[in-house]
Amino acid sequence: MFNRSPAHEISDSPMQNAMKIRSPMPNMHSIDRALRGILGLGCLYVGFYDPGIIANALISTLVGLFGVVNVGSALFGFCPVYKLGGIRTNKAKG
Repeated sequence: MFNRSPAHEISDSPMQNAMKIRSPMPNMHSIDRALRGILGLGCLYVGFYDPGIIANALISTLVGLFGVVNVGSALFGFCPVYKLGGIRTNKAKG
């Protein structure tokens, strides 16, 4: 019955905009991601799979958690520390 043009469409409310999940823009080059993935998997192995390599349980757990962070960064291509430092190892798009 009524034809609405795009100018008359109802936009999202501020609450709907706040609830949308926005993924961070990748800031890591593919080589950086690969190296982090390898380092992260090694840390996961040393920290959680074979903790006998490091005698101290706390240090072993910290190494494992460091591996989790690196594998996550490699998977998503985003490093929060790079973001804080304003570092980008990939080419800027645009």
